[in-house]
Amino acid sequence: MPRRASGRSVKAEDIKWQDWNDQIRGQFDGVRWGSVFDFDERPGIGLFEIAPGAELPKHHHDAAEVYFVVQGEGYVKVYNVDHALEASTTVFIPADATHVTVNTGKSPLRILYTFPFDRFDDVTYHILG
Repeated sequence: MPRRASGRSVKAEDIKWQDWNDQIRGQFDGVRWGSVFDFDERPGIGLFEIAPGAELPKHHHDAAEVYFVVQGEGYVKVYNVDHALEASTTVFIPADATHVTVNTGKSPLRILYTFPFDRFDDVTYHILG
């Protein structure tokens, strides 16, 4: 009989943070992200953090995404609808939905995000200018 997996836990301080870098804006301060689990694991789960006054640029991807706000405040605009973000808010973003996420608060906006059925390596970001 095969051995059962025992699960895994990851502390936020153990995440390897990376600055946002995209083909339109390049690398810039204000947005960083880190993978909670490895890129080849399902579901793809990570944390991202947006500095006060900064935004995660408008983009879409073919996978649906779920946000859970850990701290801070702001909004995510999905198509043309604003969804307020504050600690403990959960937002569903449909597959291929154009969205932009903005920090309107005075402290970092930290969001746990997941692609429920996809590995990170299977998700292609399409950045819009």
